Amino acid sequence: TLVSILGYIIGKINLYSILLSSLLFFIISNFGVWILGYPKTFEGFFLCYFNAIPFFGYTILGDLFYSFLIKLVYNYFKRKNYINLIS
Repeated sequence: TLVSILGYIIGKINLYSILLSSLLFFIISNFGVWILGYPKTFEGFFLCYFNAIPFFGYTILGDLFYSFLIKLVYNYFKRKNYINLIS
């Protein structure tokens, strides 16, 4: 929900919004992983986020790819006048 709110506030798909939403997802989802599966200590908290770093790279790559794809398809249909939006 917070990522959707962030997208609404920023209002467009660009590198900044993609990276910010990826970071927000990383922070929130790994906090839940820490609560459910790691010791409730600073070391457990650090270990949880440290172990998630490789997955963060894949998250960013996936978000960049799908955001580009969505923007490409949207612009294609907009040029073909299938989408009439007030900008």
